[in-house]
Amino acid sequence: MKTEVAEDPQQVSTIHLQLGLPLVFIISQQATYEADRRTAEWVAWRLLGKAGVLLLSRDSVDMDIPQHANVAFRRAEKEVPVEFLVLNDVDLIVSYVENNMYIEEIQEDEDGVQKGPDLAIQDDEVAETVYRDRKRPLPLELTVELTQETFNSTVTTSDSLVLFYATWHAVSMAFLQSYIDVAIKLKGTSTILLTRINCADWSDVCSKQNVTAFPAVKLYKEGESPVSYEGMLGTKDLLKFVQLNRISCPVNIASIQEAEKYLCGELYKDLLSFTSVSVLGLFSPAMTSAKEHFREVGKQLRGSVITGVYSEDDVWILSNKYAAPLPAMLLARPREGRIESVPLATAPVQEMVQILANAPLEAFPEITVENLPAYLRLQRPLLILFSDGSINPQYRNTTLALVRQKQLDSFTPCWLNLKNTPVGRGILKAYFGHLPPLPQLLLVNLHSGGQVYAFPSAQSITEQNLILWLKKLEAGLENPITILSDQEWKPPLPAFDFLSMMDAPTSQAPTKKVEECMKEAEGQETAEQPQGGKSATRRLPTEMLRIKHWNRSNWPKEAAEEPSQLHREL
Repeated sequence: MKTEVAEDPQQVSTIHLQLGLPLVFIISQQATYEADRRTAEWVAWRLLGKAGVLLLSRDSVDMDIPQHANVAFRRAEKEVPVEFLVLNDVDLIVSYVENNMYIEEIQEDEDGVQKGPDLAIQDDEVAETVYRDRKRPLPLELTVELTQETFNSTVTTSDSLVLFYATWHAVSMAFLQSYIDVAIKLKGTSTILLTRINCADWSDVCSKQNVTAFPAVKLYKEGESPVSYEGMLGTKDLLKFVQLNRISCPVNIASIQEAEKYLCGELYKDLLSFTSVSVLGLFSPAMTSAKEHFREVGKQLRGSVITGVYSEDDVWILSNKYAAPLPAMLLARPREGRIESVPLATAPVQEMVQILANAPLEAFPEITVENLPAYLRLQRPLLILFSDGSINPQYRNTTLALVRQKQLDSFTPCWLNLKNTPVGRGILKAYFGHLPPLPQLLLVNLHSGGQVYAFPSAQSITEQNLILWLKKLEAGLENPITILSDQEWKPPLPAFDFLSMMDAPTSQAPTKKVEECMKEAEGQETAEQPQGGKSATRRLPTEMLRIKHWNRSNWPKEAAEEPSQLHREL
């Protein structure tokens, strides 16, 4: 962000004005430049979060600046002219800005009328939330406020969840409400201490903890590296993160009986409401390298998925039962009564991370604004049913049957309830030009060409009809109802690019492939058989459960070669 300007203050545009904050210009000239720059820095620190501070060069501005003026003050409102002032020290400048802001707040309270932005047309929902709830009292006493003196002693003596925030930051203040909601839900039950530190007051502490963006949440446990929360900024996902971190992952499973309880969900019944899948790594005692790689992946994904390790001499019993050649991992979905196996002998570490990260995703989810990014990251066309309410159980059963048969591996089958997610109406109007009859089954190819296809409304959605329709699409025998534009919709300023801020960076894992795993697997093929009998282990295709990609050459010729941009209306 620029800190020095050489133009008419009335024409300067910064993010502060767009956030409704005033601008303070320290008027400088060549002879006193260094002193003026230091003054601007002091004022900026004192007014952090309250106003923007810029250095204005008197010598370079093509306008008349009063000779004795050393400060210019510009309010956020466009119609108000710039004020030129004579304020001879930092305290006077800070007092002037704070007193003007205070008068505006008092005036609003006395009138009893909200003179802020029109909440009905607010473009920034975060700012709207903060503005609407600015006078809502929060029970901050449910969390411990940390300072530079108490931070280290707290996080080293107890399992602590720390919220790093800034009181001048709108997203921080909106998320603080969710953080307090989590504290309310966990009151008297959690072994994890919920704390917070205001980085506007204790910036040194936040810098030492590598906090470079707000808000940030980190979990500190004795003897372990801090774990950063990378989920959605809401109560539900944060509560899940806290609850799943009550146990140390990966969990060491001690016996076959305990492993079976783990897989069916009995071992951690109280956590079933927070996760739909449990992952169990199977390794022979000699597979130390593969086991360590799996442990490292499990640590990276703590708080998002439960992982466990079984590595006893009788591991072959589970290997044979679930047709999982060692090393392998089992993905257990207790609610659905399904256990899937994934071979790890040829899987690079990064692929293992991706499989585990995608493991909590449902086979046939209801798409919402919150979970859509997770499913879009699969980079597969959406096979999406738009419904005005709950979907027909027959269609759900049809879809799940095709999923079990692996007929839909190239797609992301899902549905959208217009009553829960009203934006779906606007999406349908954009596709059809009007709101079509519901339910409506579409295939939306967001990542390669942007085509949108509609299932024939005259046909019933059966397994046979759905498979035949998808084969016609693959052969290029159907025409799309529309092709999404590849126009890129960028935010007006980088600071408004909230979607990129929400996208958690891909976990950094070792890049080398687990060659040791392959060698160990080959060496164990015969050694792990039960005594006195033929091997009951059945080899499965190594590509099992790998994500297949739609063959782009099968799309119609008019499809664009480059991937289309994410359809922003979704």
